Amino acid sequence: MIDTEGTGHFNACVDGGRLRADLSVSSSLLLYAQGIYAFTKSEQPNGLCDARGRTSSTRWPSVFTDGFEYTTQAGQPLLYFNGAVLYRFTSGSNLRLFVGQQRGAFRCASGVCRYFPPFEGARAELTLRF
Repeated sequence: MIDTEGTGHFNACVDGGRLRADLSVSSSLLLYAQGIYAFTKSEQPNGLCDARGRTSSTRWPSVFTDGFEYTTQAGQPLLYFNGAVLYRFTSGSNLRLFVGQQRGAFRCASGVCRYFPPFEGARAELTLRF
């Protein structure tokens, strides 16, 4: 995303989704296509966003997601399906319910990288910030 206003707030007060598909044509060529729908409320007077681009109303605190993953790694299932519901009960705290499968992968977050094994089942994640 481009920060056109220079505020340092990316993806602030935006509803929408993204769909991306990858196709490995050969060992040196990867093709992909993606479609994005984004509706920003930051530029609208009634968009319910504060001056920093954060949602200023808890009118709709739930987020629904669905996922589809695949791998070509030998000995692993080809397709993985999942879904989740995230409920924000304060601006910094939430509860996430996940059901489905995730492929094993080496993932990095905030400079820390580690291997996450494949997962199948359901889990609940509670995040509290104070």
